[in-house]
Order: sequence, then C-alpha cells, then structure tokens
Amino acid sequence: MKMMLMIAVLALLGTGCAAGIESIDCPGPNKTDITIRYGDSKIMVTNRVEVERDGRLVLKLQADRGYENAVVTLTGKDPQAAWIEAELKETEKNTPKAVICVDNQPVGTYYYEVNVDGVGTIDPRVDVGL
Repeated sequence: MKMMLMIAVLALLGTGCAAGIESIDCPGPNKTDITIRYGDSKIMVTNRVEVERDGRLVLKLQADRGYENAVVTLTGKDPQAAWIEAELKETEKNTPKAVICVDNQPVGTYYYEVNVDGVGTIDPRVDVGL
C-alpha cells in the first residue's frame, strides 16, 4: 500500500507545470505575477494579467493572519482554460510562490476561478499574447 501511494505521489510530481504543480523548468520569460491576497471575507487577485505564449505565470499568496493554512485553488472556467490549474497554501514548502506554464496556448483571454477555502471564489482572467 505504501509503495502504491509513493508511486502515485511521484506520478503527480512528474507532471510538472501541466498539472499546475510548482516547477521552475518552464521555458520562456518569468515576468508575470499573479498576487492573491485573502482573509476575512475578502479575495483580491491581480487585475488583467498579460503573459506571452511561451511564458509562465508566477502565483504569489498573501494571506491575512489566521488564513495561512487555507487551501487556494485555481481552475480554468472552460476547457480552453484547463491549463490554468493549481492548488496551494501559503504555509506549504516553497510557497507563497508557484508557477503555471503557459505552454504556447493560443492568443486570447482565459477566465479562471480562484477559490479560497472558507472565504469564497472570484473569477479573474489572463490575456495571452504573442
């Protein structure tokens, strides 16, 4: 049983950026940050983020005191935005930063949801350009 669990964890880690798991192996520029601030009845996300097709999105969490262990989940709102996927907590190792690879997505606007456990959900967007 332990061996199967270990294999499952290694498989998830091996998926890298495609699954929204933190990775610094994304090609392309690292210029775009999405800052997510959250706490008692509030979620604020960087407004209108633009990124290059070969770039990466860097997620930064800023939790109010008492919300450091809240799980923050990013999910694309439709199949075209499915590449926007991550789940993290401010208290996790190597956080409050995580990376999502853009992986040459078509130029366009992608909508996603940010859900903070115990706080709520907001739906910002990412604009992918050439």
